[in-house]
Amino acid sequence: MQTSMCLFFFWLALLVCGLPEFIGHLTPPSTQLPAVETMYFISYLIYYVLVGFLFVLNCLADLTPLHLDDPRGKNHSPELSVSFLNHLTFSWFDTAIWRGYRTPLEHTHLWDLTPQNTSRSIVSKWDENWRKTTASAFKQGESRTYASFSNDGSQVEVSGMMAVAGNKQQQQQQQQYYLSILPTMVRTFLSSFLWGALMKLFHDIVQFLSPQILSALINFVDDPSEEPPPFWHGYAYSVLLLLCNILQFFLLGHYFKRMRVIGLQVRTGIISAVYRKALRISNSARKESTALRISNSARKESTVGEIVNLMSVDAQRFMDIATYINMIWSAPMQIALALYFLWGLLGPSVLAGLAVMVALIPINGLVANRNKVLEVKQMKCKDNRIRIMNEILNGIKVLKLYGWEPAFETQVKEVRGKEIKLLRQTAYMMAGTNFLWSCTPFLVSLATFGTYVYLSPDNVLDANIAFVSLSLFNLLRFPFVMLPLLISSMVQANVSLKRINKFMNADELDPNCVTRSNTESKPVVVENGSFAWGADEGDHKHTDKRHTDKHTDKHTDKHTDKRTTSSATLHNINLRVNEGSLIAVVGSVGAGKSSLCSAILGEMECRAGRVNVKEAWIQNATLENNILFNQPKDNKRYQLCINSCALLSDLHVLPAGDQTEIGEKGINLSGGQKQRVSLARAVYADADVYLLDDPLSAVDAHVGKHIFNHVIGPQGQLNKKNGRISEQGTYQELLGKKGPFQDFLLQYLASANEDMDELGELKQELESSLGREVVERQLIRHRTESESDSIVNGDANYGRSKRPSENETFPPLTQTGEENKRTEKVGEKLIKKEKALTGKVKLGVYKYYLSAVGMKYIAILMVFNIICQMCIVGSSVWLGLWSEEESNDPDTRDYYLGIYGAFGFGQAISGFVGDVMTMYCMVTAAYLLHNNLLSSIMRLPQSFFDTNPVGRILNRFSKDTDAMDRELPQIILDLMWCFLEVVSTMVVIIYATPIFVVVMIPMMIIYFSVQVIYVATSRQLKRLESVSLSPIYSHFQESIQGASSIRAYNRQQEFIIESEQRVDYNQVCAYPTIISSRWLALRLEFIGNIMTFSAAMFAVMNRDTISGGKAGLSITYALSVTQTLHWLVQMASSIETSIVAVERIKEYMETPQEAPWQLTQNKPINDWPQEGVVEFNNYSTRYREGLELVLKNINFKIHKCEKIGIVGRTGAGKSSLTLALFRLIEAADGNITIDNVNISTLGLHDLRSRLTIIPQDPVLFSGTLRLNLDPLYEHKDDKDPVLFSGTLRLNLDPLYEHKDDKVWSALEHAHLKDFVASLSSGLQHPIAECGDNLSVGQRQLVCLARALLRKTKVLVLDEATAAVDLETDALIQHTITEEFNDCTIITIAHRLNTIMDSNRVLVLDNGEIREYDTPAALLKNHGSIFYGMAKDAGLV
Repeated sequence: MQTSMCLFFFWLALLVCGLPEFIGHLTPPSTQLPAVETMYFISYLIYYVLVGFLFVLNCLADLTPLHLDDPRGKNHSPELSVSFLNHLTFSWFDTAIWRGYRTPLEHTHLWDLTPQNTSRSIVSKWDENWRKTTASAFKQGESRTYASFSNDGSQVEVSGMMAVAGNKQQQQQQQQYYLSILPTMVRTFLSSFLWGALMKLFHDIVQFLSPQILSALINFVDDPSEEPPPFWHGYAYSVLLLLCNILQFFLLGHYFKRMRVIGLQVRTGIISAVYRKALRISNSARKESTALRISNSARKESTVGEIVNLMSVDAQRFMDIATYINMIWSAPMQIALALYFLWGLLGPSVLAGLAVMVALIPINGLVANRNKVLEVKQMKCKDNRIRIMNEILNGIKVLKLYGWEPAFETQVKEVRGKEIKLLRQTAYMMAGTNFLWSCTPFLVSLATFGTYVYLSPDNVLDANIAFVSLSLFNLLRFPFVMLPLLISSMVQANVSLKRINKFMNADELDPNCVTRSNTESKPVVVENGSFAWGADEGDHKHTDKRHTDKHTDKHTDKHTDKRTTSSATLHNINLRVNEGSLIAVVGSVGAGKSSLCSAILGEMECRAGRVNVKEAWIQNATLENNILFNQPKDNKRYQLCINSCALLSDLHVLPAGDQTEIGEKGINLSGGQKQRVSLARAVYADADVYLLDDPLSAVDAHVGKHIFNHVIGPQGQLNKKNGRISEQGTYQELLGKKGPFQDFLLQYLASANEDMDELGELKQELESSLGREVVERQLIRHRTESESDSIVNGDANYGRSKRPSENETFPPLTQTGEENKRTEKVGEKLIKKEKALTGKVKLGVYKYYLSAVGMKYIAILMVFNIICQMCIVGSSVWLGLWSEEESNDPDTRDYYLGIYGAFGFGQAISGFVGDVMTMYCMVTAAYLLHNNLLSSIMRLPQSFFDTNPVGRILNRFSKDTDAMDRELPQIILDLMWCFLEVVSTMVVIIYATPIFVVVMIPMMIIYFSVQVIYVATSRQLKRLESVSLSPIYSHFQESIQGASSIRAYNRQQEFIIESEQRVDYNQVCAYPTIISSRWLALRLEFIGNIMTFSAAMFAVMNRDTISGGKAGLSITYALSVTQTLHWLVQMASSIETSIVAVERIKEYMETPQEAPWQLTQNKPINDWPQEGVVEFNNYSTRYREGLELVLKNINFKIHKCEKIGIVGRTGAGKSSLTLALFRLIEAADGNITIDNVNISTLGLHDLRSRLTIIPQDPVLFSGTLRLNLDPLYEHKDDKDPVLFSGTLRLNLDPLYEHKDDKVWSALEHAHLKDFVASLSSGLQHPIAECGDNLSVGQRQLVCLARALLRKTKVLVLDEATAAVDLETDALIQHTITEEFNDCTIITIAHRLNTIMDSNRVLVLDNGEIREYDTPAALLKNHGSIFYGMAKDAGLV
């Protein structure tokens, strides 16, 4: 705003106050004026004209100042440079409204946020006041956790409980204080809130002037005297009524605008606070919450679903309540003022009405308490539902491979059923509350009028008393209607406040756990260290038991990696690392290797050092950005990292080189590629201390050697960091641990010259430790040629690569030229951009929603609402007739009062039934639509999940579902009510003053036109706002998954900024939505006030022919029509913007689905496949339409019980072959048959349930171990107790197809039986989200147990032993050989040792079969690709 508000009002006041004198001077004088008065007359005219001119100038905006505190961008908001009048009337938004009407709005059409509404400004104030809150808390108590201070003093973070300071007795009581965000919110937004409260105060006072003016108008019209007052009195009253109403809507319009902007700012502050809190959560805490910054035990109390709900649902509730929070004091004040004026009209009779209001207070108190209980339960159900959905979406590929979708779909539906039950109870309570409060004004008026006429025969209910009282009762209606909504909103906000406070008070990582002292001579020192993942969880039984079985103690060791137990995971750790040293940490599965790295990083307690690369974390960004990780690009260093980490050939394979977009969790990269990208990120970071947690587990031996030589080893790229090699422990100690050190020895044996004398002794030592058979097997493993040898050089002869020198030059990795001119390649963009639909919401969306509600129920609802409105109109008309009665004899009094009461009774009954039925039908519709959405999502093809972020899909189940649950029912109820009320109002006014129809028709046309213009813009803004929410949640989920990496690289601030930018992106859409609603309200209320003014003028003009009763009835209804018409248009637009939630849900329901799960007409026989014969016939496939074929004319046959190995370089099509077998991708040409049955003719579950796969990435689901093996539990023991989600069996058997004795047998063969038996809960042992309370190796063994349970004729292995130690690998291979000897086994090989004993080997290249024969035959052919691989591996 670039004009002065004070000057505007100054010149306006001069103009208005000088108008009477100006008009007086213009009146022709009766006599000749003296010369002095003539001069005064001329000078005043000149003065008044100049005043008018200056007023006009103040209506125009000043020029933009030369100096601005906040520089404006190219697309800055015009709000910053408009005049006060323009700002007052929201005229600056006209261009946006007309643009939205002419063409669908896009995000580029929207203006930038004003500086005070940006996240940077809001968060800055929030942080400052949060520090004050924490400082105040510390004055009362002593922190039981800690406070952290940034180096520059710009940020202080405090969390946890406060213990009372004082004497020992007080301290022993350990009274607890919790930090709350409420004081922070109050401090941050108090000044803006007070300005809004001041406007609300003035509005409430001004609105009570209207009944006084109405009283004067009725007295004017109904004046019985012979000499009535002149007409100009009536006209003056009418103009005064108009001015009073104009002032009201200006005050109310800007009040709503200010309060809604405050709500938007509050939401921004909460989202930012939750995200930054999440960036301080530790790894083990992630076992349930998976957030980024809370301590280990704290994270178990907050799941991912809960935290997402904090950012979406809970933050939104604070935004919603901000609009009406002033009703806390405004409603009682309005009620008090109304009662005061009513006392002046009706005297002590008002006490009867007051008694009615007081009697209803306890009832509403009970309802509010009940609503609070229901709200808490409902939010728990919502959190649980979102948590399960998050796991389903993250593990959807595994669910599809195993055919487990129905089990998890049932879980979600069960939780949703409980949620709907609670929603229905809440809806009934809400309907009851609405019934009470909507009937209250009528009950009050009935009690007051009845008492008034019964107190004295002289108390005649004339028109003035009746309709002025009725207008005051109408003013009472708004606070009475708003109070239940406010109470309900406050209950919800209170629940949300407690949930947010609980999260904000969770323990954080202790920064003092890892000190940064420069006085130590060693870069890493651990002295007598004991580290635990959690303080109060886990299974206690197994922690005190030490197993001696050499095959099982790795699984039951109390130092189990990533276990959450009450005892320490690592004990008495003493470690000193010299500068420049290379330390190898070895040990069996679950021994604590990763825990040691995490402890050094501070992840078991607090913030980290530099890098952790165990589970490669990949962002949804380009490959280049994944490596740079928000660092500036040094092209020389970047290209050196690419080559050293064996990524150069991958860049040639990827569609757009290093500009290829990587999907969520690296969906379009192999496991080895993900690990190498993470390693490249670490190398590029150029740190002083590197912690590499098993960085070579997913790569083959040759690539592992290349990376070791070129990156890790003494001649590697980190040689500046690693001058010499040292190891912790003696040679015999390291050899006895059978871990990576032993692996290095085996690799050395496999690659060294066999004539060397030292090899015999070394081989004997290994055989004595492992056994001869195991050593021979591992030697074969380490002589394996890799598909990735080509990744090192991209060379056809698979020769060994040399280490690139720092002076070497490399070819460009991407196309040259300006980036913005580069042509996007096919496949470069993986994640589809979510597009907002344009134009009107299609009629089909409304039909779809109404069909879910039920058309017959809608008809019944309309009937009851019409009856209710007829009763309301009837009571008002009847009151007008009563007011014309001049006598108050008992018969007349009882007659009119009885019928008046009957109308009220009819209104109450019909209104209550209508509300209850509306709520019931809408909640039922929400239940059906959610289940339809869930069913549709579960049946979408895998390609959909590859190209759509989890956050985007989850948004449908959180924000959009919440809109269906809460917003739509209330909006539809309000829309029906407003429409009927507008119709009845028009009928009443025309009944009283028929000439009003002349004004009504053009006003209705204008109303409709404004509504059409407005809705086109508001609808598209709502769509853009919904679309812009998904990136916030997607980024949060990515941050969760990469919490350790973010902290390790110390990139928290960059990710916080990214989060705030995404919030701002959303607010760019949300802020215009607020302004557009105010733009509409101002114009509609102005038109409505013209209608009120017209009704008053018609009553004045026809005072000789109209009675006081009819005049009062007409003007009373005209006063209410302004607000009613505004709400009608607002609700009509709200229904179109809120139905967008249904539109977005319907969009996913109409997305093409995968093939049916089951086909009853073509079901295979029960024991199919009996032989396990698999045949590919001219088979070709692609991942998605528009992409190139990934498999081309594949022809081969696998005979009964054959063991087939499949090898090939990255991108050759190995994994595609697996996906094709399970029909995760469908055939573009040809077919696949199993036992002569074309699998494309079968239902997907009929096919997938008859196949078994052990995937490379072991995915577990929160629940029981039993459920993870047998989700459907079809063969449970009769004596088994009912198991609930949250225990261990679910992860073994999600379909519950097997009895527990079979489950235990599978566990025994998977070498997990002793581990599970040691758990106090056994099969019901709880599994955390993503299985984070088990080590990676243990998770892989659970997947093996799944395969043993299914025991189908066809088994697919996708390098399933990459994450386990050598001995466990040997055990798994032995188990597979023993248990699946009568099955067809297809092995996708990343290491040749896993397929050397296969019957035949299939060599793929570029999606085509190059070789297919027995290993012996291929090795005999010295020109074969397989022979070249074997020769280079030392196998021939």
